[in-house]
Amino acid sequence: KKGKTITLARTITIHIAGKDSVKYTNVKNIRFKKTSYTLKPGGTIMLHPKAILYNKRKKQLSAAYTRELHYFKKVATITAGGKVKAEGTGSCTIYVFEKNGR
Repeated sequence: KKGKTITLARTITIHIAGKDSVKYTNVKNIRFKKTSYTLKPGGTIMLHPKAILYNKRKKQLSAAYTRELHYFKKVATITAGGKVKAEGTGSCTIYVFEKNGR
């Protein structure tokens, strides 16, 4: 628009281990110790998500395919490591996605 690039939408890239994979398995669920936080503007917390795998004997796909976790937010900023910082007043929902889209 007027010589500037504008992003209209974003999507995530997902990678899935096939059902016949001998070495790798997919993420079944993501677990958190706590699911709700209240922060004042400028306050921070650290998320520590844990991936629950379908098959505990197999490995999760490596980070070479795509980054491990994707965070989407509105009223807060989030680092790639999961550190959340409140940017203003309001409430937000943070969505965390694994490599396979779970």
